[in-house]
Amino acid sequence: MPKPSPPKWLNSKIEENQIIRITPLMLKPKLITNMKKSKKKVNFVAFDLRQNDLNLKTGQKILNFLKKLDQNKINFKVAKPLPRCLFGLDYNEIVKKFDIPISCADCMELFTTQEDGTAKFCEVLDNRLGPKIEFMKDREQIYEYFYTFYKYLKPSTKCKTCITFQRGNCSGLCFKVES
Repeated sequence: MPKPSPPKWLNSKIEENQIIRITPLMLKPKLITNMKKSKKKVNFVAFDLRQNDLNLKTGQKILNFLKKLDQNKINFKVAKPLPRCLFGLDYNEIVKKFDIPISCADCMELFTTQEDGTAKFCEVLDNRLGPKIEFMKDREQIYEYFYTFYKYLKPSTKCKTCITFQRGNCSGLCFKVES
């Protein structure tokens, strides 16, 4: 019996576009210079934040960084959602302007595909293995599978006390209870 091919909706060729992981301490002009020198068609960026980064000051640093990428005509895409507390009342405007994912369902890091065709979920689920991609109808179905585990995760201490999180208007910081 022939091996089934991956579904048409799965983009199996991602070229050289590895995600650039950025912490707030890395937001320096040298990073912009290095990205400008890069020959990548698109620079995928993911901000790795901790609880103590969840504030407007960090949000301003990230916003300034994104503006500088824009000003330098560096083609980029933010790979994963950022919490609302970083941008306050300007959140909707900023995510729209920079096309930032607003939930895990939109996150580029939701899953990767293993060599055997199995979905491997992000760090939030401790890289849990999921179903084979060939048996999934679309990305939405993969997200539904992810969510069956995600909904039981406990938010970080800071997110637990956040009114925006409590109202369900923020999926928070990729949940991990920090010790």
